[in-house]
Amino acid sequence: MKNKQKSFYKKFLLNYQEISIEEQKKYLLEILNWTMYFCKENNIRCYLHAGTLLGAIRHKGFIPWDDDIDIAMPRPDYEKFLKIMKTSNCDFYIANYENMKYYPTPFSKVCIKETEAVINNKLCNYGLGIDVFPIDGFPKNLNDREKWFSEQKSIFFNLYLSNVQFELYGNKNPIKYLLKKIYNIYINSNKAAKIVDENSKKNEFSSSDYAGCSVGIFRGKPEIAKRESFDYSIEMEFEGKKYPVPVGWKDILTSIYGSDFMTPPPENKRQTTHEETYYKRKR
Repeated sequence: MKNKQKSFYKKFLLNYQEISIEEQKKYLLEILNWTMYFCKENNIRCYLHAGTLLGAIRHKGFIPWDDDIDIAMPRPDYEKFLKIMKTSNCDFYIANYENMKYYPTPFSKVCIKETEAVINNKLCNYGLGIDVFPIDGFPKNLNDREKWFSEQKSIFFNLYLSNVQFELYGNKNPIKYLLKKIYNIYINSNKAAKIVDENSKKNEFSSSDYAGCSVGIFRGKPEIAKRESFDYSIEMEFEGKKYPVPVGWKDILTSIYGSDFMTPPPENKRQTTHEETYYKRKR
């Protein structure tokens, strides 16, 4: 660890303490419950998504080796949610590229106050929270859909993800590091996240035949289902409570994980993909 990072951590740990995985999950459920209540009160469609949706269907709770919570909203509801949250006075806040400098993802988080996330000994500029993904429309024609997704994939990996990796881990090659550092002045992860999100809005949700999440394509393939799969919800159990899931959850999970989504992966692949360590302010 560099001297500057050592100094930062020494000061940081005077005021913060690490949050255990079990405590994280309790906080995440608290955030989820509040968010679902908030959405119901404001007539906002909001569903369990991705690994959390799979957890509800396959495990009736967290996937045993997972440590986060994902929710999703059709784009009109997502934009409404962000707008109303701007004036909400509560224990939680929205983190995204619009309201936080250097926020590194194309989607939003609902975070709990007085917590911090750290990756590679660097503050992430957001706290412990649940991921909130917009669901956007996709082109109806297959060729148009593949062309658009190819563009989105290129932006995501070559512009956005490459910047995130550089900002977190740098580059051991001094020449490549210098070139990337100069490039990063003009396009950093925050700006790249906005480009990814804006490109996702090209096809309106309500008038599309197909829809899915295209702002978090870490698997390199589209999450796509019939748009009506997201039109309304049914309830499924997650950690002892009932939560809304999209009515077309089966088609959605098949799109993300394949038709055998009910079969857990081999034991050597049962691990989290998240790198954050979370801290809370000492009382």
